Amino acid sequence: MGKRSYHHGSLENDLIHKGLQLLTTVGLEAFSLRKVAALCGVSNTAPYRHFSSKQALIIAITTRVSTEFTCALDSVVHQYEGDRKKQIIQASTLYVSFMVEHPEHFKCIFMMDHTRPLFIKEGTFTEPDRYIVSMFKMLFGGLGEEHTMDALAVWSLVHGFTAMLVNKTLVYEGSYTDAVEAMVKKLCFFSPSGIHGSPIDDESIHTEFGDKVDHHGPTQDDVV
Repeated sequence: MGKRSYHHGSLENDLIHKGLQLLTTVGLEAFSLRKVAALCGVSNTAPYRHFSSKQALIIAITTRVSTEFTCALDSVVHQYEGDRKKQIIQASTLYVSFMVEHPEHFKCIFMMDHTRPLFIKEGTFTEPDRYIVSMFKMLFGGLGEEHTMDALAVWSLVHGFTAMLVNKTLVYEGSYTDAVEAMVKKLCFFSPSGIHGSPIDDESIHTEFGDKVDHHGPTQDDVV
């Protein structure tokens, strides 16, 4: 089979795209430029025109993936600026829908080993410069002990639901974004008075959630 020809730049994008697919399939140890080149239909030396090493391509992949996710999250948060309750709900539903629609992104960001784990010390996050912590600070206030636990409660709920959907542990027959909104509204700091004293109709929560359950810039570490 003949090798494919590329315009300059298109091969770089294809290497990142195919590299992401390979990375989330075989993992870091088995990942190689040679395998990515084969997926792209180019010679073994072609990737080196754009990436000096396997690690350089991995960094490009995680940067691309993380940038796409954080830009999407920033966009929805800015769309509802001034309404913190709405921001939290919409950011939560975006988190789930983005990852379900892009399962490779979820696996790349969250299912590989982290060299910089987040730390909570004395009830608060210790690294305010990290993207996810700065997002929590904006959404949940000063990130004192109570706000940190509120943020952690939402993240744990949303991330756990996302993982179950992406890994097909759970099949949700219905709108999973409606389910996310309903579950977030069920958290104690939304009820009965809600954030900023805005009441939430408990009956509407029950109606939204229903009984539908049947038993997807910054680098990877900068996101979380």
